[in-house]
Parts: sequence; C-alpha cells; structure tokens
Amino acid sequence: TLRLAKEEDFGNIPASLPVAFFSGSEDQVGAKGQGVISAADILRKYGLTPYVNIYDGMNHDILHEEGCQKVFKDILDWISGKI
Repeated sequence: TLRLAKEEDFGNIPASLPVAFFSGSEDQVGAKGQGVISAADILRKYGLTPYVNIYDGMNHDILHEEGCQKVFKDILDWISGKI
C-alpha cells in the first residue's frame, strides 16, 4: 500500500505516473491555488512532472461552477493526451 503521510513518502511514486491538479484560484481548501502549487512543487522534487491548471475566479467545486464546461474540456484533453 502506498502511503503519502509524509513528504518523503512521495519518493515511492513512480516518476512516470501522470498527475494533474485542477483547482480554482479562490479555493479556500487549496489555499487559493498556493496549496496546489506547493503540492506540485513537492512532486517535482521527486521526479514527477505534474500538470497544474488553476482557474481564475473559481472556488473549490470547479466541476459545478459557471464555466465548468472549460474545466471538463481541459480534463478530457489532459486524459486524452495520456492514453
């Protein structure tokens, strides 16, 4: 079982694993984008290349906010590029 309780556990993630972060710039849970950027930076330290897309003006539930069609398209495009 992969555990990610501590930063050093991130070294157990295969560098080839595709990772994406989609978040809103006003998301309080993601520290208004800074938490997402920090998480991506940690993954980069361990050799991963995460994709990050932060949507200006959106909050936490980006799949149900105005403009969500753009989010769905971006997610589909990212997945399509990985398969």
